[in-house]
Amino acid sequence: MACSFRKGTNESYCGCFVQVLNEIVPEEEKRLVVKGDRNGKSLLVDILLKNSKKLDGCDKHWEKDLTIPDIAVTDVAQGVLDKHAGLILNPENVDDIGSFNRPIGYEYKIQDPSLKTLSATKYKVVDIKGDKTHLVYINLPENKVYEGYIWGQGKMFYRKLKGGVESYSIASRFEECKFKLGLCKFTNLHGEEAEVFTEYRDGLWYYNLPGYSVQDRKLKIFIYDKSGLPLYYRYYILNKGTGYEEIRVESYTES
Repeated sequence: MACSFRKGTNESYCGCFVQVLNEIVPEEEKRLVVKGDRNGKSLLVDILLKNSKKLDGCDKHWEKDLTIPDIAVTDVAQGVLDKHAGLILNPENVDDIGSFNRPIGYEYKIQDPSLKTLSATKYKVVDIKGDKTHLVYINLPENKVYEGYIWGQGKMFYRKLKGGVESYSIASRFEECKFKLGLCKFTNLHGEEAEVFTEYRDGLWYYNLPGYSVQDRKLKIFIYDKSGLPLYYRYYILNKGTGYEEIRVESYTES
C-alpha cells in the first residue's frame, strides 16, 4: 500500500516509508483502509498530512535514476535539425563557441512552435562592447524592461551596475553544467546541491534533472546553434511521459 502510488520500484525508500507508516497509523485505521472504508481513507489522508515531515525524512533513501531513456525525436525537433544542418553545437565544437554575433536590435524568445511572432516576453540586444553582448528582458505588450544580461561563452549572465562598477553573475546555476557530459553537480536556486546527467545524441542535448520532488526526474532537451543559443527546447516529465516543446522565434527592431 505504501508505495503502490509510486511508479517504479525503490526498495530503500519504500522500506523507510512502510516503517514510518506503520508507526503513525493506528491499527484500527489500517483495518478500515484495507476494507475500503471511505472514512478510513479520509482519516489516512489526514494522518499523512500531519506527519508529512516524518515521511519526507525518507527522501534521503530515494535512489536517483539518472539514466536517459530512448525518446523519439519529434517532428518539430527534426525540422529544426534539418533547417540548421551544419550549424548545430555538438561536443566536438563546444570549445569553439563563437560570439553571440547578432546586431543591436536583435530579439528572440524560445516559445510555442505555433506562435510565429514574439509574444509575452523577449530578449533584446541593446549594446555590444568587445566580446560582450548586452541584452535586456522585455515584458510584452507594454515593453517593460526588466533585468540586464550579458551573453558570453554560450552562457547567460546577470549584469549588475552599482556605483558605476559593472559585475556579472551566472544567470542560472544549471548553466555551469550546460555543456558538460555525464554527471555534473550544481547549486540550485534554493541553495541545495543538485545533480544533472547529460548526454548528447545526434544534435540534441539531453539533461536529466531533479523534478519538483525527490521522487521525480525531468528531462530538458535542447538543440543549440554554434554560439550556444537554444534553437529548440523540450520539457519532458519522465514518470508521466508528458511535457511540451518550444522553438526559437526571432525578429529585429531598430533601437
